[in-house]
Amino acid sequence: MRSPLHETKSQGEDAASGQHILSQEKLRVFASSLEPWVQSCRCIPCETDEVCFSYRCRCSFQIVHGDMKSDGHLRYAVRQNHEPVCITAFPVANLRIQRSMWNVLALFNDPEEQFGQLKQSLTSATFSTSWDETMCVVTLHYMNPVSDESAWETEAQNMCQRLELAQLTGRSRKRILRTRNEGTTIICDTIWMERVGSNWNVSLEKTLTSSDRIAVHYNKPEDAFYHPNSRAMCNALEWMLSRIVLIVADLETLTPRLLEMYCGCGAHTIPLAKTGLLSKILAIELDERLVRACQQNILLNGIDSELIDMVSQDAGKWSQRCESSFDIILVDPPRQGLDESVCQMATRGDFQHMLYISCGRDALVRDLERLGGSFAVENCTLLDLFPTTGAVESLVHLKRKIR
Repeated sequence: MRSPLHETKSQGEDAASGQHILSQEKLRVFASSLEPWVQSCRCIPCETDEVCFSYRCRCSFQIVHGDMKSDGHLRYAVRQNHEPVCITAFPVANLRIQRSMWNVLALFNDPEEQFGQLKQSLTSATFSTSWDETMCVVTLHYMNPVSDESAWETEAQNMCQRLELAQLTGRSRKRILRTRNEGTTIICDTIWMERVGSNWNVSLEKTLTSSDRIAVHYNKPEDAFYHPNSRAMCNALEWMLSRIVLIVADLETLTPRLLEMYCGCGAHTIPLAKTGLLSKILAIELDERLVRACQQNILLNGIDSELIDMVSQDAGKWSQRCESSFDIILVDPPRQGLDESVCQMATRGDFQHMLYISCGRDALVRDLERLGGSFAVENCTLLDLFPTTGAVESLVHLKRKIR
């Protein structure tokens, strides 16, 4: 079967010229916008044009159905100004998604193929992969319930086998169909980390040279949030673990306690626990799917249950009644930033250090103003979260001012 992947790559390469320069400029402008709250920032832009593309491990597209006056083909579209705009390339998707998305469309539009049930009332498609791209899951979204579930399953199994998909899911209102009736699809990943002096290296590849490298295994529910850019995630983890080394050296206690808000599936929790630098981690998460995933990842990695406690609750509500004592607070909130009660808890508590991971500039500035009476920025590092877009991830280490 012909795949347009080679076309997608060539178009991406044509568009890529000078993108790493734009990445540098984006972070420079973003850093200047944080003044006077942050005096200096370390910027980690994309180093080459190549790494500005093929990074997203989750992508969703609207499906546009051609009419009888045209070729009748299905096409992918993205929303711009509330209108669908058809696309012929999406080079920011990782290569596994690029290959799969165009092969799905090729099967749908081939008149010799029989995928009528899969196409009927189809409105959108979501492609999700593991960080290492070995697993790919496709979810098809329908306006109406599937009329013939047996035919849908036959066609879905056929597509799964031919495209080597881990799972194909059909979603309509109040109905979910899956090629494997195992409930929510679990995407599996492993990262590797090693300590070199006061710094940590993190990689998706088992190429770290130290014999002391540590494997961290993840099971992530496909239908819940996980980091869509593995490069940015590894960079953020390296920063976080390295800052923890410095914080432990600064604190009088040799076994600091850490409070983590918005912990997700444990993407940070598990590596932090495996450093051996913390005596206790209390992890807060609202989404029950992610709470279960984090609990499973604790077991998967063989971590002592005494080291990590999980609380399933809204961070804002929990912070209003927090009475425990911690040395470090780690927050990775959604784009809208911290609940005001979390800021109040941080300022009145015993926390000596705060690690703040932000994907929203305005919310970050607001929260830095709220925290500024008690904390000063010790370090700020900026990552190009989604190259070719305006998205930036800010990694901020705050240290309590002398009282």
